[in-house]
Amino acid sequence: MRLVPTIPFGSHRGWIDSHPDMGTGETAYPGFHAMVVSALTGHGDQELLEILPATTTADRVALVGMHDWTDPTLPAIAGEWGLSVFSPDALRSTSAPLLDWLADTGATKVASTLTSTRSTRMRSN
Repeated sequence: MRLVPTIPFGSHRGWIDSHPDMGTGETAYPGFHAMVVSALTGHGDQELLEILPATTTADRVALVGMHDWTDPTLPAIAGEWGLSVFSPDALRSTSAPLLDWLADTGATKVASTLTSTRSTRMRSN
């Protein structure tokens, strides 16, 4: 069973996510779609972890633009796991903190998930 096409996740890659996606099966926000970060870092649902081709360390994962923790326990878990978290205010005037984090990881490739919180509608004239 393959959930998505696999990308080798070696020491040259990093991950940026705009949502916590740290579901473990025990957190308030259920579903595999909410477990990307926990699975990438080897935490959470054991059945899911068993089918993944690889994981990475939490220091290679950043939560960027975090403004809505879907579960109030997640900020403490992020700290415990060692995830980097950047609020919108931290990056509002400069992207230097994120660029510094990227440089510190040594990653030459970065995967990300970006989601808009606003829906847009196409207009026809």
